Amino acid sequence: MELAETALKEAFRNFAVRLDPETDREYCVRGRLSEATPSRSDVVLLVAGATYGHQYWDAPYRPDIYSLVRWLNRAGYDAVALDRIGIGGSDRPPAAAVTLPVNAYVVHQVVQHLRRRWSRVFVVGHSMGSLISLLEAATYDDVDGVVATGLLHTEDARAEFIRYFHPAVHDRRFTHDPPPEGYITSSPGGRLACFYWRETVEDAILRFDEATKETVTMSELETIDLARSPSVSGAVSTRVLTVIGERDITAAPEPITAGGLLATSERRYYNSARTYDIAVVPATGHNLCLHITAPMHHAFIIDWLRNIS
Repeated sequence: MELAETALKEAFRNFAVRLDPETDREYCVRGRLSEATPSRSDVVLLVAGATYGHQYWDAPYRPDIYSLVRWLNRAGYDAVALDRIGIGGSDRPPAAAVTLPVNAYVVHQVVQHLRRRWSRVFVVGHSMGSLISLLEAATYDDVDGVVATGLLHTEDARAEFIRYFHPAVHDRRFTHDPPPEGYITSSPGGRLACFYWRETVEDAILRFDEATKETVTMSELETIDLARSPSVSGAVSTRVLTVIGERDITAAPEPITAGGLLATSERRYYNSARTYDIAVVPATGHNLCLHITAPMHHAFIIDWLRNIS
């Protein structure tokens, strides 16, 4: 796919949000806005998964390969890579208050902020961020399309991978800014086992990932089942694209193929969607943006966006 050369403008934006409609207390969530010049007047909100922030979407190492933000900008789309509530530069409420429904409400408020400037808002999620994006779309019906990456409605792998996690306060990554009790992160070296297909990941990316890893709350993990419910995906009425790695062991222990049962059966979970499409990236694990196959992932998303424009 040919991408036009564009001038880019980048800056962090802060959004004032509440955790629920019944409280007046505001928190700050931060997103990195990258603007394409010229722009299509559309914006893509990027919502990363557990233990990831905005860097997942915009790795500085070999960005022409790994950065979805760079690809979106060159295709004419503005992008906001979000640090979810509790992550990175965003505020950290008590862990018990940070659940997936709270995340969905926070994303909804960010969408409303973005709609003041952009005519169309698309949301791209990864893993737990995909669950949040789908829950937001099902609950508030205010986005023009959802891309759910790193997610299938198959058996949940939390129990298998939780052994690779520990309290974030004990991790040297957070020595200078220890998170509150109830925030956890991957143990040093654990990310390779959880998130990658070793044959297509560079050592430099593994080092980058460890150095920039973020947190997840126990309350977020405990509310995953609510967001994974077929009643949520079945209530999404906008357009939906699923992108999954062939070797994503968080979704299935066996390879996932485009025409296989796992991929084709996923469609039934989106019976109310205006359109539904699914794409499989070969030789790729869970972190689709951080394998050398990332350009295929990026191209699937941009081609889908262009086709519904």
